[in-house]
Amino acid sequence: MLVFVAPNTSSFTLATIWMFVIYALYTAVSCAVESPSNCFGALCSPNPSERSTAISIASFLRSVGQSGGQVVIIVVPLIMKALMGQQQYKNAEGQGLDLIISTAVCALGMVIFVMIFFANNKERVPYTSEKVSLKESIKLVFTNKNLLMVSLTKLFGFGRGVYGTVSLYIAVYLLGSKGLKLALMLPMGIGTAVGTLLVNLVLKKFSTKQTFILFCVYGASAMAILYLVSKGVGFNSNLIIPFLILNFFCGIQHGNTNTTPNIMIADCIDEMEYKTGKRQEGLAYAGYGLFSKIASAGTKYLAPFLVYTWSGYHFSTSQNVAYAAQSDEVLTKFLAIYTVIPAIFVILQFVPILFYDMVVEKKERITAALLEKRAKEEAEKAEEAETVSAEVAE
Repeated sequence: MLVFVAPNTSSFTLATIWMFVIYALYTAVSCAVESPSNCFGALCSPNPSERSTAISIASFLRSVGQSGGQVVIIVVPLIMKALMGQQQYKNAEGQGLDLIISTAVCALGMVIFVMIFFANNKERVPYTSEKVSLKESIKLVFTNKNLLMVSLTKLFGFGRGVYGTVSLYIAVYLLGSKGLKLALMLPMGIGTAVGTLLVNLVLKKFSTKQTFILFCVYGASAMAILYLVSKGVGFNSNLIIPFLILNFFCGIQHGNTNTTPNIMIADCIDEMEYKTGKRQEGLAYAGYGLFSKIASAGTKYLAPFLVYTWSGYHFSTSQNVAYAAQSDEVLTKFLAIYTVIPAIFVILQFVPILFYDMVVEKKERITAALLEKRAKEEAEKAEEAETVSAEVAE
């Protein structure tokens, strides 16, 4: 909630420091929660099929939660207006109270569901407790080819997320209202949730490698279709429903990027155990997470550059006008930032996966070997326990 609390200062420098510190703390805490939950996907079952289903369901619920935040930020203002009246609500909105309450609701939901997760889980796969460091996590990624290929998908596809920055301007200039930004993103979020379930269905017929590539090709095609349709028919209030429907279909491919890499990493951890005898979930997900954060930083640089520099965006010079009129060329570039540029990066992100080989026969062979190894270890432990019991009885 501190993200929406403005410091009581007139100093731009102090305000900037406050903003960066609070956001850095938010990101650090998010990573501290996200990384252990990701690791559990690799530990929940020794059976790759069961594991894929569990990770898919977890990704679905995560997508629902992320889209739920967009619903909360719509519902809370409606409730506040009903309880406070229009004028008092405007005063509260000016102080950011609606955002603070919305964040509090989301934070409470997160705490409740995280507690449910920790209270109701059990690792079914033996895990290794290892000391995690930045150096070791990077070393692990670069010494395991398949894990490196999965991690590189983040760097190769770092520009996928630029659509989020331009979505406000799509809502304002092409759809007619900044209030439509949430309406614009919600169908995509719902599509993402549906995509996580579709991934699990596709995995029953195709390998993780094939599934990842198929969804990338589909995602790029969906975005290209959205661009062509939008360019062909133009934008007006009568066409918003078809536009939102197409957004839903564009969102489906995000279910792949939220799910399939986690399944691949779990398979990579099996490969490590097969080769070295050690499972290194923490290091594997930490290394992948590092690549993810580097890619996120690249997105946060690229998106503003495209929106404000490359597009030729004209800022308003009037205090009474929030959004200045833009030329058709600028609007066309906005549409390209929302569709074509992400589509290019969606294609680029599957390039490393072409070299990923933890599939089909190799995956089946490693899975069978690990099951045999664990069964032997369990038998040895049971035999030792019987021996100890017999000695105690004597």
